[in-house]
Amino acid sequence: MDAQEKTGFQRFRDTKKAKPIGIAIALILSTLFVSMGMVAGLDALIVAFFAYFVLRLFRVRDLRLLLLTAVLMLIIFTAVMSVLIDQGRVVFSKADPTVFDIAMTVFLTLVLPFLLLSMITWWMRKNIERTRARMEAEGRLYPPGYGRCRRCSSVVLPGEIICKRCGEYVDVPEEMRVKKVNCFECSECGREVPKDAGVCPYCGEAFEEDDGSKG
Repeated sequence: MDAQEKTGFQRFRDTKKAKPIGIAIALILSTLFVSMGMVAGLDALIVAFFAYFVLRLFRVRDLRLLLLTAVLMLIIFTAVMSVLIDQGRVVFSKADPTVFDIAMTVFLTLVLPFLLLSMITWWMRKNIERTRARMEAEGRLYPPGYGRCRRCSSVVLPGEIICKRCGEYVDVPEEMRVKKVNCFECSECGREVPKDAGVCPYCGEAFEEDDGSKG
């Protein structure tokens, strides 16, 4: 099977209906854990991380969807906690707690860790996307879909015509090959090297002043 061929689940999670299904699964399973009494300490962290993991699995990355999930978790978990307290299955630190008391406890122990995980990864992904866009504009990365070897999926940088990992020829359209200022293409390995270089830093090919590859 080709290294970049997607499985059935990978194709499914790229569809629009995958995200609401992922949110529903995360809420149902995490609510099940809460109903089992996993509402404090390490148990609460496990529930928060599990919900976060399910959303990651289904590629729920939009900030609005993450916040919506957090609000739904707060409402559902508060209701479940109220029932558990009434049944005596969970001991609350305060006698006769109000709904607000329970909601605040749920937020601090279950929802807040989920929000922190989600917000940190969202912020990191945004930074990566900005960095990638800048590197593409500078000619240091190919746009998505052109930056990996077709055989082994290794990252291929602009200026490379042979995959460093498997030796496969990198077939990138000419219009995608970024031509850098003050650089030329090595006649031996095809990589871009500085215009004033006397030797290719990648393959060791020596250049002469009248070498056509430097023209």
